[in-house]
Amino acid sequence: MTWPENKQSLSLRLSAQTCSFTNMKDGTTSTLGVDVPVSGIPTSVAELIEAAGGEQILIDKVNGWAIAHNTNTEARGRITDALEEVTGESRKTKQKASPTKSDPNNTIEVYDESEQTYTDRVCALKSWTREQMWDAVGAKVGTVPYKLVGEPRAGGPGRVGKEDAKKAETLLNGGDKMWQTAVQLLLQKNPGLEIPLQENGQPTVETLANAIKVNRIRQQKEADAELGLAA
Repeated sequence: MTWPENKQSLSLRLSAQTCSFTNMKDGTTSTLGVDVPVSGIPTSVAELIEAAGGEQILIDKVNGWAIAHNTNTEARGRITDALEEVTGESRKTKQKASPTKSDPNNTIEVYDESEQTYTDRVCALKSWTREQMWDAVGAKVGTVPYKLVGEPRAGGPGRVGKEDAKKAETLLNGGDKMWQTAVQLLLQKNPGLEIPLQENGQPTVETLANAIKVNRIRQQKEADAELGLAA
């Protein structure tokens, strides 16, 4: 039984069949430090279909690229965030020089291990297989939406979750006494923690939320230790 083509599919197929392919362009690709000439670069959907060798092949290739570059990026971020929340084990970080006009000695915190290395390390600490790791974090990761055009993911150790950000906003909106008391307690309970202040004397939502995150992870580690679950 043959199903009727929808209008979009029919239009693409007819365009591919009737196109003279005179609009393909030349360009270059940069590799190994040089620009190499490239000819026959498609400039239309019909030319892409022809170059791919068929409409379905093109769809499969585009989907494969989108999942590898966009969906997987989002999935990795969700997995590492969930793994950190569930285990209390954070990704290793280091300080990197990031001079500014006002502070030539300014540094920022960056990750010192990849997402792959981090998950390998946590699985080894917990004696987990990948299936066991997924059992522990799958519900928190949820279903990742497909996106052909990716969005920049907030990166680095400074990124914070929505719940921590909401708590930080509540503290800051509660007045000076409220957030100042919280900052004092956070610094007291988390030796070595730093909460930079702005020129107006207040921390930003991000820096306060990150401090709340550090405190939450510490509490989780202590709770695990009491249960004999510490690595």
